[in-house]
Amino acid sequence: MIKICSMCSGISIDELKARLGGEVEIEDGCIYECGSELTAYKGEELITADSEDELIESLKKA
Repeated sequence: MIKICSMCSGISIDELKARLGGEVEIEDGCIYECGSELTAYKGEELITADSEDELIESLKKA
């Protein structure tokens, strides 16, 4: 499962699902990493990136 705050990240959940293949379970809400724009959890692993593309690629690999 991926946990991400669409408000802080600026990434649309629909776009994220489309780019990850659509079969991924995504929880949209506060992940308590406010101020860290491109941050998400995949399982228990915190993933950070410098760009939206880098975050999505990291989520695919994790």
